[in-house]
Amino acid sequence: MKGHRHEGVSKIAEDIMSEQDENCASTDDSEEGAKICKMLEQAAEPEVMMAGLTSEQMISFSSYQAKQKEARQNEVAKKVESALEVAGLSSRDVTPFLKVRVTSLAHKISATNTIKKEGLITIWNPTEKQKADLVEGQVYIATGLLPSAHCTNILYLHARGSSTMWKPLASAQAADFQPFFTPRKAVELSLIGEVPLASEFDIAGVVLHVGDVYLCSNQKRQWLFLTDGSKFISASQSTEQDDCLLAVSFSCSSASDDGAFFSYALSGNTVGYLRLWSLPS
Repeated sequence: MKGHRHEGVSKIAEDIMSEQDENCASTDDSEEGAKICKMLEQAAEPEVMMAGLTSEQMISFSSYQAKQKEARQNEVAKKVESALEVAGLSSRDVTPFLKVRVTSLAHKISATNTIKKEGLITIWNPTEKQKADLVEGQVYIATGLLPSAHCTNILYLHARGSSTMWKPLASAQAADFQPFFTPRKAVELSLIGEVPLASEFDIAGVVLHVGDVYLCSNQKRQWLFLTDGSKFISASQSTEQDDCLLAVSFSCSSASDDGAFFSYALSGNTVGYLRLWSLPS
């Protein structure tokens, strides 16, 4: 949706800017700078005339130009804001949030095999300290969390930034637990199957085709196909086969605006997906 809104905003801004008159226009034509500007516009050789201006006249002219530029910018800003409101693209009051993926810890001296649990914590209105201090791979003691949903091995929690605390565990204490963090990395499409379960990874590729938006089971859906040029190698053959192709399905409720989906213009462009999560099929 952000991409479509950005395109609409850019188009409106371009249209308004193209309508702006760059010539001299002032509500106070008695200003010396305004008079000089008019004279330069009407002069057959404005460069020659400008070269003959005194330092005081140049200061007046420069000051006038600065005022005109500020006035035009203010006028454009008002027109853009008005046009965005008419087009339904005005800014919205959105609550900021931060999503943090966490995993359970197993003590090194534990005699039993602990089943790893995964969690996804949504922090509404995170504090500046939380945004700056939360680091991947760090062990924290978190308080003030509330459960929101549970699906198989994934626990969903939420909290408000002002009511939750994240206390880093000392390195000496964190060393008592089994290793749990593997930094994410970019992988080729041909190697996605080798990504360990519950691990994060990044991919990038060229979009080959953007499908139509269609309705299915009260949901709007769209398929997008991309490749990164890596080759698919069959387990039974050592020879290279066709390029790997990734099919990505996007969906949202049928009541959502089509602006949440992708434009056909995305075909041929390189895109990247960050923080993908490997789950059992």
